[in-house]
Amino acid sequence: MAAKKELITGNMTVSEVVLNYPTSVPILMAYGLHCFDCGGAEIETLEEGTIGHGMSQEELDLLLIDLNEEAQKQEKMKKENKKK
Repeated sequence: MAAKKELITGNMTVSEVVLNYPTSVPILMAYGLHCFDCGGAEIETLEEGTIGHGMSQEELDLLLIDLNEEAQKQEKMKKENKKK
């Protein structure tokens, strides 16, 4: 089985993630990242945001797993909707 493509990386800005995958907001909030609507969200990467909030690399890795699972669901729904 091929590995799933990572749609969201730590180098993406918070705004980029939210714009491309709006359903990522509850996940970010669950991790204590409420910065998706602040000015820094446009220039701060996910990695920078997690470091700024005192999160570990392990927590960033878990966040990315959760965000990518959600992004995969959204991409699948987009593909299914195009077929209709």
